[in-house]
Amino acid sequence: MAWLDGHYLLALDGTGIYSSEKIGSDYCLKKRKRNGRTEYYMMMLAGAIVHPDRREHPHLKLVVIEDTLGANAPHIKDLIAHDLRFILAVKPTGHPSLFERSTWRLRSNGPRSLPWRTPKTLG
Repeated sequence: MAWLDGHYLLALDGTGIYSSEKIGSDYCLKKRKRNGRTEYYMMMLAGAIVHPDRREHPHLKLVVIEDTLGANAPHIKDLIAHDLRFILAVKPTGHPSLFERSTWRLRSNGPRSLPWRTPKTLG
């Protein structure tokens, strides 16, 4: 059983998988800490189909669910290019123009959804 317009939900999130101030490699990301030390770290993107009881072919129609880090034009273009639907969590502090537009629409009793912009207008 698919849940949203014939698509399954795919929750994505980034997570840290390694961190050290002593051991690093060319594959590590680096950041300078306030104490002056360098931290070496690695990150990964993890995904899970929200319905754990379903074991079907891997070419499912998916709705990708991500936090605010996924709400950027290059990533959204990639999702569209792969014919994926998406739900992106955003905050007013990170996306003020989006919230200004949606607040105006709600106050004016306009449509409850924002008009879709094609990938050409996202960049």
